[in-house]
Amino acid sequence: MTVHRQHDSFRSIGRLLALAAALSLTACGILDPFGSGNAPAIRFTITGGFAGINQTTSIDQNGLAEMVHTAGDTTMYQLTKDQHSDLRTAFNQAAFFTLKGAYIPERRRADGFYYEITFGSKTVRVEDGADIPGKLRTLIEALHETNRLIIISS
Repeated sequence: MTVHRQHDSFRSIGRLLALAAALSLTACGILDPFGSGNAPAIRFTITGGFAGINQTTSIDQNGLAEMVHTAGDTTMYQLTKDQHSDLRTAFNQAAFFTLKGAYIPERRRADGFYYEITFGSKTVRVEDGADIPGKLRTLIEALHETNRLIIISS
């Protein structure tokens, strides 16, 4: 009976270590959502502003981007390998999986922009005026640059 309990304890400890290792790899950005399934690996939504913008860009694991504009028009764009790699790097440098789920300012802006960034299974929401880490600001700038490339390609 004691041997049985000891075996169960070792099995439980092994499971906990495996879970901790997976969570650590995800937090470091080593487990990459780009390689899984058909769902978009990245989704970047911008809403708000004086003009009432509502724009969503989805990028799949192969770098195919689809931007849906406020009026409902859609623009498709194939990222180059370098552009796709740069985005991966931006997410890893931002340590995306360690960021808080929401960054909201103490005082909201009337015509501010709202950003929703989804990478794999994690979503981060940001409102204009929020105190955000520099690494998140750099990521948002990289996503804006990707959107600019999509817009000028059409």
